[in-house]
Amino acid sequence: MKDYKAVQFGRFKKKVASRSLTAVSAKRLRIRWGRTESHTHLSHLDNIRTIEDAIRRSEIPVIYSQGKRPRMKLSFSPPLPVGFTSETEFFDINLKQDFSSQMINSLRKSMPEGFKLLEAKAVFARTAALSEVINLVVYTLKLDNPIDTKQLQSRIYDIMSKDKIIVSRKSKSGQSDVNIRKSIYKIEYSERLLTLTLGIGSEGYVRPTEVGRLLFGMDEDEVSKLKFHRAEMFRQVDENSRIPAIEL
Repeated sequence: MKDYKAVQFGRFKKKVASRSLTAVSAKRLRIRWGRTESHTHLSHLDNIRTIEDAIRRSEIPVIYSQGKRPRMKLSFSPPLPVGFTSETEFFDINLKQDFSSQMINSLRKSMPEGFKLLEAKAVFARTAALSEVINLVVYTLKLDNPIDTKQLQSRIYDIMSKDKIIVSRKSKSGQSDVNIRKSIYKIEYSERLLTLTLGIGSEGYVRPTEVGRLLFGMDEDEVSKLKFHRAEMFRQVDENSRIPAIEL
């Protein structure tokens, strides 16, 4: 197992191999970013285009694919639903040369208002796509209107005590019934802040809006107006171990 030490580049840290080992080229970068309420109408594709435009403006030396229509070599974390704000979105970027803090500063300045570059880290190992390895997401929801706390806590208990919760989902192939209970890890409520820890990915997922409908008895139109915020993303290894997305 490689021995690493931390090196400071401005406000950002990256890990490099210690001198006793062969140094590894830092040409792959993981960026954590977020968006504010002013951009919640954007789709996943809109987000990608916005970030690509920012990278072009920053003039950092990004690698492009080959072929008639070259594209930046980027990979993104699971799509952020329309209507949601976030502070825990990610993309990996491949560079033509080792990254520096100047590149990060240039990219940060090139991001449009409402998009925030929050963290950057060099990635040394060949890893699977973030969309494949992230399987746990934390969402928050501020409840500004008065609410019956006892009733909400009772509904939380009712959800968490069940073995099955079946919801109906529509897709291109038709409508199907899905058991979402196994993907609901935790529901907490304190001081008007609802926190949902939910599964995501091919092993099973649940939408925050599906939990919202169960908790508040809302229809689809009502629950779509709730202002969910994506706060954290992880790789759940086992019951006692989670790896933050920035470390994957």
